[in-house]
Amino acid sequence: MIIVLNVVWFIVAFLVVGFSLDSCFEGPFRYKYYGGILIQYCILAMMLLIPANIAHRKGKSFSLFYIYGILLWIVAIIHSIMMSSDKVKADPDKYKSLPVLWRNST
Repeated sequence: MIIVLNVVWFIVAFLVVGFSLDSCFEGPFRYKYYGGILIQYCILAMMLLIPANIAHRKGKSFSLFYIYGILLWIVAIIHSIMMSSDKVKADPDKYKSLPVLWRNST
């Protein structure tokens, strides 16, 4: 499921980055540098995936953190790194040792 979310939101980010930066690449040499422009769009779109993936590993909503990352990327990445995990950690005191069923008679 996380792979599908990454692909869908990568496409969304690619479109957002494309529409927001398209005016920066106007002029007669636009098509000469079109490959470089696409690479920059892909790199920026992948950078927007970082806070969402970190938050998803910590048990938060992937989609909400992705939108948060699009709007405020630097704040979202710091927030996703600094927040605590919602996943339950195993408490070693709750586990008891198993009784010995056989013994070595040496």
